[in-house]
Amino acid sequence: MLALLLAMGLLAGCGNRDKHEIQEEFLLMLVEKVSTGGLQAAETYLDENLSSVRETVADHMLVAFADYLYRYISTNPDKIDVNAWAVYYDEEEDCIDEEAITLSQDYQLYETLTDCHIMLRGSREALSMQIDYTRLLEDFGEYLSPELTELYQLNARAMEEPMTENATLMVSWEEVLDRAAAAERLLTESGDHQHIRDDALWLYKTYISTLLMGATNTPIFNYESGAFSEEARQAYRDYMAAEPELVLTEILRQYFEYLGSIDYTMHYSDETESKQFFETCDYLLLEAEKRVTSTDE
Repeated sequence: MLALLLAMGLLAGCGNRDKHEIQEEFLLMLVEKVSTGGLQAAETYLDENLSSVRETVADHMLVAFADYLYRYISTNPDKIDVNAWAVYYDEEEDCIDEEAITLSQDYQLYETLTDCHIMLRGSREALSMQIDYTRLLEDFGEYLSPELTELYQLNARAMEEPMTENATLMVSWEEVLDRAAAAERLLTESGDHQHIRDDALWLYKTYISTLLMGATNTPIFNYESGAFSEEARQAYRDYMAAEPELVLTEILRQYFEYLGSIDYTMHYSDETESKQFFETCDYLLLEAEKRVTSTDE
């Protein structure tokens, strides 16, 4: 990702030496080994320079920074035992109790991560570091394109209100439909912004897959009776009527044709029925991807 953005930055900067130097210098900073010091340096550089570049360059710089944050979280160079921080976690507020952590030896590192847009979310039993997209937008949103802003809003929504937890659906079917539709609209409006399209497509496919198959502990067909979820059925029908032009709606129309052919009943324990169901879902997921990525060609 960084190599691609660096190449794009070199091209985008032609004819504007000062702004080109800002972008190139920032991207080169991020090639260095991931570290807490690197996080702080990148954060400071954005604070001091992002307002000086045009929107396209600001987008590239924020995407590169988010990639660096992801690499930090993935490699955990400070060997942070986030589960040990669970003692500071306030389950009611769904965040670290800053008053409780202030007097601890962990506070300085926690404050650094927070300032650099990394948050801890989850539960006392399963904390994890995540990119704080809401704060990224609060701090840098005014410099970004509408498309990247919308993507980060979708990411924030997914982080702050997870769709599933322990393989159980945690939001309504209506909410999953709304998220899928938002991702679809972003895909159709983002043009050739590949750094936006890739993330939006991943979100879109995740939501479509859940709409078609449900979750392990929230099955779309009842495990005992085999009946299709009545809540999902009503939510899908209402959404199809309200949003007739979406690719999502066309996929759901085809899905309902399949459901009608099996009388809205499928038993996961039946090998033939189950095989047909998952093959149908796989086909519809591929069809959704094909249609939504070809709408603007």
